[in-house]
Amino acid sequence: MKINQLKYTEQEIKKFGEYYKLGHSLKETAEYFNVNYHTLKQNLIRFGYRTPIKKLSNQRVTSITYFDCIDTHEKAYFLGLLFADGYISKTPYGVNIGIALQLQDKYILEHLKREINVSNKISDYKNSSKFSVTCQHMYKILRSLGIKENKSHLDYKIPNIDENFINSFILGYFDGDGCITIKSTGYSVVSICCNSKLFLEDIQKYLNKLNIATRPITTEKRMHNNLFVLYLSKKENQLKFMNLIYKNSNIFLQRKYRKFLQISS
Repeated sequence: MKINQLKYTEQEIKKFGEYYKLGHSLKETAEYFNVNYHTLKQNLIRFGYRTPIKKLSNQRVTSITYFDCIDTHEKAYFLGLLFADGYISKTPYGVNIGIALQLQDKYILEHLKREINVSNKISDYKNSSKFSVTCQHMYKILRSLGIKENKSHLDYKIPNIDENFINSFILGYFDGDGCITIKSTGYSVVSICCNSKLFLEDIQKYLNKLNIATRPITTEKRMHNNLFVLYLSKKENQLKFMNLIYKNSNIFLQRKYRKFLQISS
């Protein structure tokens, strides 16, 4: 028998809303908590949950095995991007995988959406775009590849993928957490930051093996966290790095690529 009451407590609504925001439909949320559909809808709206009602079938990932085998440069790129700007989360009500980028970079999320073949909408808010899916299998695979919840507080390494695709993985990560600075004098600095020193050490070893020299990894205060930073300061090494990461790419942040072109000109 469905529980039918006009109003629920704020704590109850928060619990319903959290489950609903994970991508479950309103109908499934009502069934899960054994509450009346129409009353639930009214209460969610009352507390500001105005997300369009979607069926869970529209939220489920069609290509749930997309990251099972990193056997293309596009998969490696998106895996790297998820390491940088993505997140995975798990609650008692389900799992969520998401990634947020600047609004001007929305085309990257649209490409990912096509790759994994889902109908989920990309949400725009102010200057950012966000894309998320609910998929238990993909969540497990991404965890096995090294993406963790609260990764800002963990030490992790580059995932164990085919070395032929490492350059595209680094490109994806660089698009998320890399930086190119060109001063008025023409002097340029390329850097990659990460919460994990082990991760940057893996990148450093990979680059050094290909005769791309880097500075020693440093620790810097950024906002409220200490971050590890890997610098490439000489133009020669920056151009080698550029040629390496863009070698096999057909998807990347145009704005960062244009900055690399400035260095090479």
